[in-house]
Amino acid sequence: MFRVARALARLVRAASRRVGRTGGTTAPGRMLLMLSPRALRRMSAELDAGSALVSATNGKTTTAAMIAAALERAGRPVVHNRAGSNMAWGVEKIIESASERPLNRFEQQKYPTAPPAGPADTLNYLLATTVPDYWIPLLPVQSEAGLRLQRGKVLQVDGQLKTVGAKGRVLNADRPLAIFEEEIPREGIRVTRTWQLARWHDGSTHLWIGRQKEVGRGEGSSGLRFDSV
Repeated sequence: MFRVARALARLVRAASRRVGRTGGTTAPGRMLLMLSPRALRRMSAELDAGSALVSATNGKTTTAAMIAAALERAGRPVVHNRAGSNMAWGVEKIIESASERPLNRFEQQKYPTAPPAGPADTLNYLLATTVPDYWIPLLPVQSEAGLRLQRGKVLQVDGQLKTVGAKGRVLNADRPLAIFEEEIPREGIRVTRTWQLARWHDGSTHLWIGRQKEVGRGEGSSGLRFDSV
């Protein structure tokens, strides 16, 4: 039964990525454990060098990736969760303006002027870097229904008690947002909000706004760093 369950899980992963709904990182594992509850024990027994557990509040994925990279460089094959479960970001590239026209937030982004460089023998300490204001943090929050990603805000690094939040309709700041963790794969997702027009069998036309979701093109970086010199 284990081999059949593993084959079906791999099929689910391939189908999920093929249709572009998710990255195929959660559903295959759930199906495998549902059909073969002892699958993890059986697969771990096949690891000749044993296994290691990385457990903490923050930094698990990064630490596991660093350990895996070091072992792989030493010629040791490693099996680990490459998708991870880190904080995600919602990037508002194009939103609807007040005049109902496309507004490119990337082109409107204003970056602060870099501070003047000091003497060559002086170290400049930076508490935190600036995050583009169209990058919205999605924070993992544990609830009764499980782990959900909820919309957050970023404080200004200049000391002002001002936050930067979402301005578009997809990451609507006026409504609660709780995204299933497995809905955002490592590759990310791209959500497009567009007008849809269709004609009914009686010749009438119908216009509405729809959303389309597809797997993203890969990981991005907000550039957020702390305690840099």
